Amino acid sequence: MRRLLATALLVTSLVACGARTGPRQSDEAGTNPPPPPPPPGDFGPTPVPDMRPTPPPDSTPPSSGRDYVIDDLQLPRDQNQAAMLGFDYDGDGLPDNAFGGILAGLSGVLQGVDVYESTRLSVAAGDNILLVRVAANNFVNDSNVALTLWQGAPFPCCGDRTSYAACRSQGKSTCFSGNFPFKIASGGSLLRGAIASSSLAVSGSSLLMQMSLGGSAMQIRLRRPRVTARVGNLELTNGRITGGIPQSEISNSVIPAIAVLVDRLVNDPNTPQATRDQVLNLFDRNKDQRITAAEVRDNALIKTFLSGDVDVDGDGQLELTLGVGFNAIRAVIP
Repeated sequence: MRRLLATALLVTSLVACGARTGPRQSDEAGTNPPPPPPPPGDFGPTPVPDMRPTPPPDSTPPSSGRDYVIDDLQLPRDQNQAAMLGFDYDGDGLPDNAFGGILAGLSGVLQGVDVYESTRLSVAAGDNILLVRVAANNFVNDSNVALTLWQGAPFPCCGDRTSYAACRSQGKSTCFSGNFPFKIASGGSLLRGAIASSSLAVSGSSLLMQMSLGGSAMQIRLRRPRVTARVGNLELTNGRITGGIPQSEISNSVIPAIAVLVDRLVNDPNTPQATRDQVLNLFDRNKDQRITAAEVRDNALIKTFLSGDVDVDGDGQLELTLGVGFNAIRAVIP
């Protein structure tokens, strides 16, 4: 329930400063009608099977692997999708995705902020390359599966960055052709689990991944990560990555990225004056028309909604839960 409170506080505070709003829907279980059909190319509302505890490994180690590159990484667009992409870490029957819900709320009330589109564009353009290897003896049913995720070296996958659709169309003949050779830059997070009826479910202690927040790169290490997807020979579909962001990552990665996002917004000549004024009123303590990480970090509202919602790893500290969606296509990883 802290997730709902945090998002409500964010939206309420922005509205009080003059933000534009539209109808908002509750994400309480069972209170919403089914979401409308997604636009072409989206994942759609088909839920991914929930994670189950990792079964004991077989005595036979995985003998073969399939390499993929994530070609679509999606943040929630609204509270419905935030719930759909979350995972119930605290066992209260409700999916946890606090940060996803907050980002959806931010995009909904601030004109000029579209973290959903910018996240997808950063992947399609090759700024954020996420490489995945799934190792198994059988890709339909196997109780001993290993998944490794690396950060790939950036590559100019498209020339037209005006929109995700335009960039993605060009990328089909370059990075996302199905056999493009990528280079590993960093990472190497290993998760283990199983495949049942072509449904992948793996988990681990941590996972390092990069995201783009309004064009600002943000590298985070998720605690107790869980990855699910449908496994095909040529692609992974209906994928979901969930985990908890620890307070150290919030301070060192999330908050600086938010600061860059809102600073660009207030200094963009295309930003409506009402939006610029509302952001400055919230964050600009010294009235210099710039937004710094320190100003974001010290903001009372930020402290409230980034304080964490669930202790996902049992260390006595609240992490900030996150759930995102993805699809991946075959690739070549050295």
